[in-house]
Amino acid sequence: MQPTKPIQLIKPIKPIQLFFMFLFFANLSFAAEQDLLLQAGAALQSYRQNSITIIDVRDPAAFEKLHIPGALNVPLFAVKTKSFLKAGPIVLVNEGFHLTPLETECRALREKGFNAAALIGGLVAWDAAKGPLDGDRLYLSEARMVSANVFQQEKNRSDLLVIDASKWSQVKDILSTQKPQHQPTLLYTQNGAGYENIHYGIEKVGAGPVFYLAGGMAGYKAFQNSLAMSLRPQDERMQSISACPSCKKKALD
Repeated sequence: MQPTKPIQLIKPIKPIQLFFMFLFFANLSFAAEQDLLLQAGAALQSYRQNSITIIDVRDPAAFEKLHIPGALNVPLFAVKTKSFLKAGPIVLVNEGFHLTPLETECRALREKGFNAAALIGGLVAWDAAKGPLDGDRLYLSEARMVSANVFQQEKNRSDLLVIDASKWSQVKDILSTQKPQHQPTLLYTQNGAGYENIHYGIEKVGAGPVFYLAGGMAGYKAFQNSLAMSLRPQDERMQSISACPSCKKKALD
């Protein structure tokens, strides 16, 4: 009968070892998240080397107005059905501000074997980086406008800079001295007026991807009030309407 080998006890992991293990895996996770997003400068360099495929996920009408030369126009939900895109890195592009859906889809695509990233700032950032564009460049004015609904979805992004544009000197100081060139910025006025004059100054500063809140802060607050009302129980909504004199008049009209 062979002698039984002594059981080797596993040494307990010390708290300091657990801490460094946590940091290691946290850094891996953070790096993977950061890798989902691509700055316009890096994307433009890869584009010039023909090492990436640009996937423009906007609707066909917007794509026809203005797009990156050589880009493929594929709806976001349909990218995963194009297995030939697994052959190389792909970069998802939209107008630029509404980045969360692209980032979410990139995660799903990577799980399916795609090497996907999303372009920070979209077409607006591409233009700021002097990337080539085919079509009507006046479309960029439309692309820079952000609806209250989209702002509501993106406002908590850690990489977003939001500035009250009422005082141009303050805006100029922030954009020219504090803002990284690749960081998306949203400017707003109280009522959404004056953006054209502001953008004229922005172009001189060369501040990277800059967007504007449609309807200004007043429009956004009205959207928030409407959203809050829609989430209330139906009987409370009816009471609020019946208590509103102007609403009664509209109902009678």
